[in-house]
Amino acid sequence: GHERILYEQIKENYKNHIQNNSQLMLIPEVFNLSHKEIEFVKENIELFRNTGFDIELFGEDSVKISGIPDIEYKVNKNRMFLDVLDEMIIKDVEERFIATVACKAAVKANMDLTRQEVDNLIQRLLKLKNPFTCPHGRPTTIKFSKEELFKK
Repeated sequence: GHERILYEQIKENYKNHIQNNSQLMLIPEVFNLSHKEIEFVKENIELFRNTGFDIELFGEDSVKISGIPDIEYKVNKNRMFLDVLDEMIIKDVEERFIATVACKAAVKANMDLTRQEVDNLIQRLLKLKNPFTCPHGRPTTIKFSKEELFKK
């Protein structure tokens, strides 16, 4: 599978607070992004900045990258941003998916969750922007009312 080495490596840098882990690019790059990607960038722009990207929103659906994390990177450096973006989006979807599955497993396993715990679980899931589709876009939840949920 595609290993997310790049994003993990950058996160390590960040965790270890390696200062000046950004290198300026000779010529800033402007990337046109899809609507989904630009939304993701807006929500996570601090994360990009904290991990060494010199990034700003540029027009409606573009970003301008003036600096990138200073790490060993085998491929074309200009692609680094797009590669990291891909990795982050995949990871984000996977994590939400895992959360959803974990919740369903907990409910399925008939775990004796208190009402409070179930509420917390539901709240946590709802905070995840779209917890109801799996990475392939298929719905993962079956809707049922709270009444049904709490029938003993």
